[in-house]
Amino acid sequence: MMRVATLVMGCALTLAAPAAHAQDRASVRAFLLDIYSHYASGDGREPGQLLGARERWFEPKLARAMRRDAKESSPRNIVGALDGVRFCDCQDYERFTAKIVSIHIAHDRARAVLHFLNGRPVTLTYDLQWTRAGWRIRDITSPEGHLRRLFFKRG
Repeated sequence: MMRVATLVMGCALTLAAPAAHAQDRASVRAFLLDIYSHYASGDGREPGQLLGARERWFEPKLARAMRRDAKESSPRNIVGALDGVRFCDCQDYERFTAKIVSIHIAHDRARAVLHFLNGRPVTLTYDLQWTRAGWRIRDITSPEGHLRRLFFKRG
């Protein structure tokens, strides 16, 4: 009897797994599409300016490092570690829509690859971290390198 109950419970968990996985993929997709909806509208502002808080997009440790870098570089009128907008790997952008090519989820982390055209073809890889507030960016890899390495020596 115990074996049958274990088998039934195992089957139920196996059947539920694809639905949970699909929901996670959907939440990753929604998070990323929220970022890129601002670029598709062509309103001229990057998402961080629109919503005002780095914490809306980046995991807490990276958001704090970005805020600290901006605070330290501003009074000295120097460019901080982040010279450009990593969401589009650019200084300026035209109206564009990003296409999510792949999403892979493992526990509380996700990796997504995006393609778009902003005067040139661009491919970005997002490493996301699940937090109490939802998905947040842990790193963005672009042709320029890793966002995280700009703020932490070891990435």
